[in-house]
Amino acid sequence: MRAFSVGASSLETKDSIELAFLFIAILAYVGVALWVWQKGRTERSENLKNTLRVVIVIVGSSLQPATGRITSIVQHAFEWVMQVLGLQLTQLLIAAAITAVGIGAHKFKQANKKWYGTVEVVVGFVSAVVVAKSLGPNTLDLAKWSTLAGCAYVIARGLGNRADAKKELAT
Repeated sequence: MRAFSVGASSLETKDSIELAFLFIAILAYVGVALWVWQKGRTERSENLKNTLRVVIVIVGSSLQPATGRITSIVQHAFEWVMQVLGLQLTQLLIAAAITAVGIGAHKFKQANKKWYGTVEVVVGFVSAVVVAKSLGPNTLDLAKWSTLAGCAYVIARGLGNRADAKKELAT
């Protein structure tokens, strides 16, 4: 039974159910994170911060094994969009989406620099895990090692943003 098909490749019903659960987990994670972020803006409670840390660890660890599945889904979606829109329009759409994400990140950073720094650290760590898992013995892939260096930079920037936010709150 096929739920989604792209040329010769397809996702079966079992895969679609896994995708649905993954999507629900991501929505729950984002919902809790936004709730905690909004709540944290009005009441600075240590209990609230600890709750967010626990949620990040639990949801992050549950999503980590799904990275292969996510890659497969993204590949299928990319192939489908490319078949519908063509290569150049798909590339333009990706550039527009990345620009929108960048604008959203900028607004988030302006609203709460400390949480933005925390997100940077988490994204840098998760990205490093994904790239490190793809490394193998007796292979030298300069692009992957460069990406790992980029992850270290993102983590350093995140820690810097957190420190800046703490200084701004102290003054």
